[in-house]
Amino acid sequence: MFKILVADDEDVIRKGIVTILKRELDSDICYLEAENGIEAHKLCKEHLPQIVITDIRMPFCDGLNLIKNIRENGYSPTFIILSGYADFEYAKSAITLGVKEYVLKPIKKQEFVSMVGACVKSLTTEKHRIDEKLVRESENRKVTENVKQKLLRYLLDCPDSEEAKKHLGELYDLGIRFNENLLLCAIIQYQVTEENREFIDFAVKNIVDEVLTEDVSGNFLISVQYESGRIAAIFEGIKRESMLSSVKHELGKINSLIRKYLFVEVFTGVGDVVYGSILLYKSFNLAAEALNFKLYRTGSNVQLFSDIPVSIKNEEEDLGRLIHPLENIRIAEIINVFEKLITLPPSIQSLSAVEKSYAQLIKTVDRQLNKYNSTGMKNIVQPAPFYELWSFLQMKQEIIRYLNQVYEIACQAKIDVSNKKLVVDVLQYVKENAAGDINLNIVAEKFGRTPAYMSALFKKGTGMGFNEYITNIRMNMAKQMLEDTGIPISEVSGLCGYLNPKYFSVAFKNVFGMSPAAYRQNSLQ
Repeated sequence: MFKILVADDEDVIRKGIVTILKRELDSDICYLEAENGIEAHKLCKEHLPQIVITDIRMPFCDGLNLIKNIRENGYSPTFIILSGYADFEYAKSAITLGVKEYVLKPIKKQEFVSMVGACVKSLTTEKHRIDEKLVRESENRKVTENVKQKLLRYLLDCPDSEEAKKHLGELYDLGIRFNENLLLCAIIQYQVTEENREFIDFAVKNIVDEVLTEDVSGNFLISVQYESGRIAAIFEGIKRESMLSSVKHELGKINSLIRKYLFVEVFTGVGDVVYGSILLYKSFNLAAEALNFKLYRTGSNVQLFSDIPVSIKNEEEDLGRLIHPLENIRIAEIINVFEKLITLPPSIQSLSAVEKSYAQLIKTVDRQLNKYNSTGMKNIVQPAPFYELWSFLQMKQEIIRYLNQVYEIACQAKIDVSNKKLVVDVLQYVKENAAGDINLNIVAEKFGRTPAYMSALFKKGTGMGFNEYITNIRMNMAKQMLEDTGIPISEVSGLCGYLNPKYFSVAFKNVFGMSPAAYRQNSLQ
């Protein structure tokens, strides 16, 4: 809100000025009053008025000293001085202090109002201009930062050296320069939930940037919001071992702060050192492999790729035999296969075998599912990506949940195929015998099924219950007879399978909203 402070030791003059301005200027302006220089100085510090109208001579602190004191505090409102003295020295001092206007008493009302109004308009216009400029600058910074982050993501994903050089050139133009020293990439992963989804990425990136920009070793270059739940950090240095040690220490601090303040699981994978920025993608990929090592729960929440053990034997399992056909899928045996893999000593090869088997399972099942024509397929919830898993227990839970869905859909699809002809035959039989004495028990006996089975099959094949379907057929027969023939309504009732004409009339009215007689009358008009 725009504020004007009026300082004058004469109540009549001070309140008169406020009254005049309130009546003539914008009603949104807030007016403050002070009866001496000390009070005026206090109100200026507390409320920061945009315009200060002050008398020259006031008790304790005159107008010129008031202006000096306010200026010395680094605050610069627009000053208008009131004085009963046409003294050149006062005017000279006021000009030196940057006073906007110097007004002699008695005040000429219209000129004074116009002058203050012009000041208000000028200051309001300038504020709007500054606000718009700040908004533009803020938006430009956001756009620039988004472009930087996008290019950095491209660079981390780019194995093509020529393409990488192009991205590096674009980053250089935006002020991001990589010294061609040793470079290292780390990935910080944290849990994103429905409760923290709105703020977690912003909060974690703030923690990362704050800790790493204070890194005394000077290794940190920049952080990248790779995707929601994962932030990459890029470091540079001269010596490999000192880089790895320093980076591990700093990332450990970050993980501790994230757990302390955001209460989520967090783990960091650190790639190996590479030489040159066009090879950053290699360090990033190794960091992603190290990140997956969180499944082993080794006790540390920062895993260097170089510290992961290497084994000689590479275990692989063929899961295809346990999946085909899907309606006979052996979930327990599949879990046993993964149990065997995850109990192997932790190593790069062991982890790779688990990841490959997980991916193979999903790919094989998806390929098999394409052979089934079932509307339920679109409702299947896919397992979480391997990198989003936080434990082997979670991985097994995801597999069981997914395969149970698949089994149910496959079984249902098999029933659909095997019973398709049965459904067609049953519907044809019901249509042909709808006018006679027919019920669910008769139909079930005719086709050698139980009434319960036939009821479920009927619902699935028509979307309606048996009685609803029969009623629908009979009512359509009755409607056609009433429209196209002169058969008496009592006979129409019998021909449609209703021995009681009154019951027939009630059923017809429930379906069409009018009696059979009224319907026939309307159809003749």
